[in-house]
Amino acid sequence: MLNGSTEKTEIVLRNGKVWRDDNGIIRYTVLEGVVERIENAREMISAIRSITGNEKHHTLIDIRGLKSTDKETRDYYASKEVFEAANGGACAILVGSPITAVIGNMFIRVNTPLYKVKLFHSVEKASDWLLGME
Repeated sequence: MLNGSTEKTEIVLRNGKVWRDDNGIIRYTVLEGVVERIENAREMISAIRSITGNEKHHTLIDIRGLKSTDKETRDYYASKEVFEAANGGACAILVGSPITAVIGNMFIRVNTPLYKVKLFHSVEKASDWLLGME
């Protein structure tokens, strides 16, 4: 756990939900069939900020339900604004289908985020990787 916070806030958004898990990792799960757009991305980052304040945190984003996203949204997720919102934290992206794996790989290789990011097929492995970042 990064800052020892155990607050159990959960925020339900149009495209998913955000919460802090028992290990202090911020989780975002995308609903099934979501087409992620910039306004949803900004809403998600705002929700994360409301949970974490300005503390460093790691994020596990579950995109297994994601249908698609666009370049503007991927660019935003790779931006300095999002890097600063995480305050230097890392991001694990949970993928499932070949489509979500392609979306995740394209994000990492084309958009090149400023923070450490890695794709996973297992929540446990993603969590272990993030906890090892402390």
